[in-house]
Amino acid sequence: MGRKDEILNSYFSDVGRFCDFFNGAVFGGQQMLKPEDTVPRETVSRTSGAPRRQRDVCMQSGDRGNYAIYAVENQTAVHYGMVVRIMLMDAMEYDRQLAERARIHKRNRDL
Repeated sequence: MGRKDEILNSYFSDVGRFCDFFNGAVFGGQQMLKPEDTVPRETVSRTSGAPRRQRDVCMQSGDRGNYAIYAVENQTAVHYGMVVRIMLMDAMEYDRQLAERARIHKRNRDL
């Protein structure tokens, strides 16, 4: 990770700045993400047999049991393969969640 990435990751790791960024860039200025409902999230995605992937900054936001995951991937130049990297990290996270749920159901013997 380069120096520019470290600076941007540190900047966006602040929950207030993260929410401001998404509210302005994604939600057209509407205050959809609120700092009080947003918490940092693990940035590493793992799945058995695949390399480990790490997101730059990842947050979870929501209330009453409903939530969404938001992530920022910093880059200083256009990289057209970034979309594929993001999809891979998303798929790895879904795989991790599926394996976790399977372990819970196996332990509880309720499948």
